[in-house]
Parts: sequence; C-alpha cells; structure tokens
Amino acid sequence: ISMDIKLKSATGFDFQTAQHEAFLEVARAKEVFVKIVFVPETSDDEIDEAAILIQKIDPSIPLILQPVTPFGPFTQRPTPGQTLHFQEVARRRLSDVRVIPQTHPLIGQL
Repeated sequence: ISMDIKLKSATGFDFQTAQHEAFLEVARAKEVFVKIVFVPETSDDEIDEAAILIQKIDPSIPLILQPVTPFGPFTQRPTPGQTLHFQEVARRRLSDVRVIPQTHPLIGQL
C-alpha cells in the first residue's frame, strides 16, 4: 500500500493527523510505505510531524521523500541541500528514509 501524506506547504490544507494515523494503522497489516512530496517552503516541523506519526505506528515503515517537480503553481524545486536535510530530519525517527525523484515527469506523464 502506498500512502501519501499531503503537507500544508504543498497543498495549502492542514495536515490531517487523525485521518493519516487511522489509515496507516489499518494499512500496516499489509506491506506499506509512505510518500511525501515536499516543496521549497516545506519546514522541518512538517517533515518531523509526519515522521512522528509514522514512528508512532511503526518506525520501520519506509518513508519516500520526493522533491516537487516544477509544474503549474510550483515554479521552484527544493535544493539538494534541503532535500538531504529533510532526509536527516526524518531519519532521526525512522529507520528507512529514501529520496526518490518524481518519475512521472521523466516519462512525459505530467
């Protein structure tokens, strides 16, 4: 199961902790990973809040961090330094944190 956590910095909507936690609690009965797309405006606190939620359920659940690909309202991508920093923020709480680019733009699906 692939679970997306939508951050306020990327969507403009508040982080839905209770709903995300309930979903992840059920999903962990299967093979699950969590994906977060982040933008240059994303804060350490947002990444940490998501990591805390995952850690509470199971700190071994893989987290995939994806820097946003500029498209539509997103004109800038996060810096490489910001990307690696967010990986370290999440790794303080989780054992498997990966950075993978958004692949759909690479194959012309954006």
